[in-house]
Amino acid sequence: MSATSAVDVAVRQAYDAFAAWPRRSELDYCDHCVSPEDAQALTTTPIGDIGPDLLSHYVHNAVSWTWGTHDDLWCYLPRILELVVAGDLDRFDISGLFMSIAIQWRTWSVDQQEALTRYVVELRRAVLAGRADPCQLGAEDVMEAADYLGIAAEV
Repeated sequence: MSATSAVDVAVRQAYDAFAAWPRRSELDYCDHCVSPEDAQALTTTPIGDIGPDLLSHYVHNAVSWTWGTHDDLWCYLPRILELVVAGDLDRFDISGLFMSIAIQWRTWSVDQQEALTRYVVELRRAVLAGRADPCQLGAEDVMEAADYLGIAAEV
């Protein structure tokens, strides 16, 4: 199995692990930061179909507490991880995301923790092997994410 396909498998595992995470039909948001149209689109579009621009906007606001809560963020995590691999989310969003995840990810179910660990490990392998195109993350970014999460380099 190539490193890229291993990352794809890890993304699928994340979708499976987070499928039961509750998705609210309405999220509180700052009306200076988020339009009502974006707020509605986020909660009504199937998670796997949410576009990168909307999800990037959401992540930026979610990690700064101006759109939903951390508990809301996790149901979108598989799509976020998928878009990271595709190179559709910028580095700023990812850094803030992993800092936010680090706050409570060890309280998640075992399968959710395993899915995130596998994703980070496989993404690191792909990036270090130079097979993570078009992923916009470099080795330093992925190592920083692993460090935030306390995932050992040898895993």
